[in-house]
Amino acid sequence: MASPLTFFPPRPSVPAPYISGRLTLTPGAPQNLIDLIKNQLGLDCPGTSTEFRMWANPTNMAPIWCGAFMPGAGPLSVEQYAYSLSPMQDPIVYRSSYPGTQTPVGMMQVFSEAPAKLHVEVIE
Repeated sequence: MASPLTFFPPRPSVPAPYISGRLTLTPGAPQNLIDLIKNQLGLDCPGTSTEFRMWANPTNMAPIWCGAFMPGAGPLSVEQYAYSLSPMQDPIVYRSSYPGTQTPVGMMQVFSEAPAKLHVEVIE
């Protein structure tokens, strides 16, 4: 009797041209956005892209604070951030407008005081 074949989807050696989905944030701790994307959506996500969007889930109970770690100021927090994403707010969109430039997906951090969901689209 033949054993059933196991199918493994191909894993490209180059970054995926498009990744999207919903991320679950751990409350109370800043997290690197690229790590969340790679762990929850796809290992092939690039650290930079030509376009990148993110928005808070409409059912979140608290805002999501966005920014990056700054050596002089410390980690991302409710006092140290660049902007916040509220539950019904329009998406934040990053676009590279000059040929050869990229968006900062790999540098971004996110933080929420309560359990939260974050939607992202990364377009290579």
